[in-house]
Amino acid sequence: SGDCATPVEHLLATARDQGLGAIAITDHNEISGAYEAQEKADAYGVKIILAEEVKTADQGEVIGLFISEKIPRGLTLRETVDEIKRQGGLVYVPHPFDRMH
Repeated sequence: SGDCATPVEHLLATARDQGLGAIAITDHNEISGAYEAQEKADAYGVKIILAEEVKTADQGEVIGLFISEKIPRGLTLRETVDEIKRQGGLVYVPHPFDRMH
């Protein structure tokens, strides 16, 4: 996403060096970075969980894990959750006690 300055290769190398077998890529309102990481992950021995952190219309952010398509920002929380589930994904609340998100 636009607010990430970490190159995919560095992220994958760090995950490998830390002994992580899998990582979820949860860019803000974007899934292309997760796809880029997935394309390069085999060389690092790390599995990628495709995901996205989605900004809802007025109820904060929600993460969809194990999704395959970008979810548009600005949907209601219910619409966002429904879209994650339609894709067979898992809903995750990233900032449960942070009133700013």
